[in-house]
Amino acid sequence: MQPGATFNSDLFRNSISISSPEGITYRGDDRDWSDAYGSFTPNPNIFMALIDSSHSITLDVFANGPTFEGDLYEFFPGGSTVTEHGWWTYQAIPEPSTALILLVGAIILILKACRQTKKPQPRRAAIEGSGTIW
Repeated sequence: MQPGATFNSDLFRNSISISSPEGITYRGDDRDWSDAYGSFTPNPNIFMALIDSSHSITLDVFANGPTFEGDLYEFFPGGSTVTEHGWWTYQAIPEPSTALILLVGAIILILKACRQTKKPQPRRAAIEGSGTIW
């Protein structure tokens, strides 16, 4: 991911799914009830406000800094709240470089050119008795 990139696309939001030890699943794909954003500036930071499928329990996540340290809050009906402090890990998934894409394209072109030069030529058969070769 490039420095300064932000996490606010529908693809990012729709990919969020967090399950609690109690079996509650919080998702980020309900735009009316959930929100998620973040950025990968010198230090990554992220915020998520997620809701369970019954729309009765909320999960808020805040994390930032070089160690991706943050807090997680579960808000239950009746006003009870569970708070956890922790550290999250992340791993950047490398994107293919332009040089790699150009190299693959060049290899494909070379292979195509080699195949075209090796195409078998149509055979010309001699017709018996005429002495003419076609």
